[in-house]
Amino acid sequence: MEIVLSNIDVCNFKKLNLCIFNSKVTAIIGDNASGKSIIGEVIATVRKPKSGKIIIDKNVLDLNMQDVNYNQLRFDIGMVIQNTDITFFERTVEEHMAYQLTIYNYKKSKKRIIDSLKMVGLNSNFVSRKIKTLSDSERFKVALATTLSINPKVIILDDPTCFLDEANKDELFKLIKMMKLKYNKTIVILGNDTDFILRVADYIYVINDNKILIHGNKYDVLTSNKLKNTNIYVPDIIKFQQLFEKKAKIKLNYRDNVNDLIKDIYFYIEKKSGGKA
Repeated sequence: MEIVLSNIDVCNFKKLNLCIFNSKVTAIIGDNASGKSIIGEVIATVRKPKSGKIIIDKNVLDLNMQDVNYNQLRFDIGMVIQNTDITFFERTVEEHMAYQLTIYNYKKSKKRIIDSLKMVGLNSNFVSRKIKTLSDSERFKVALATTLSINPKVIILDDPTCFLDEANKDELFKLIKMMKLKYNKTIVILGNDTDFILRVADYIYVINDNKILIHGNKYDVLTSNKLKNTNIYVPDIIKFQQLFEKKAKIKLNYRDNVNDLIKDIYFYIEKKSGGKA
């Protein structure tokens, strides 16, 4: 499912234009309070802009007209917000997820709930856990499992790595990759964990001063000189590669996996030494 925002006016954004590509991972990054979450809410159709058009596949929402109907489109878009506390109630994981299923006209299926929990790395024992007993990372995983249980075409993740350690980030990376490649999901990531975003994203938008500063494929964006005037962190792998290239006076293709970069450097050294590396 492709989503296009055309000439959107919302909050401090004026004439905002961007495209969320079908079956791709698009990241929206920017300084804190830059408006990433606002854009995510517009994409999720939970925030109505003042004017402009939202094109979701062949559905055109002309916001300059009255009585725009969002309801049906919300069934195709799921958003996992950063502050999971406000999405939960004083109930068990199973009760919470079953409630969400009924909202989206699904039957209360325990198998569906357990399957969704397993997708995010939680076992069946979690169905009986009280929400209030979960850690931050577990709450995020339950929120993600709840979204996956309704099988949306588009999944929006707001700062998904905030509460995750490196092992859980690896699990999330594999899950996102599977959702994109196996299930053709369209995924939007809002956040500033550029080390993770480099690994998983196909396309990046950088938001600065309530406008799009730069956008393009992840390598072009995260190596752009335009980032120098922002607080966007350049990923460690890119900084290491640039340092090596400067010392060796060569140019390599950018990589998002450190093992691939090490292989490139090894082959360069081996070639330069005549196969004696």
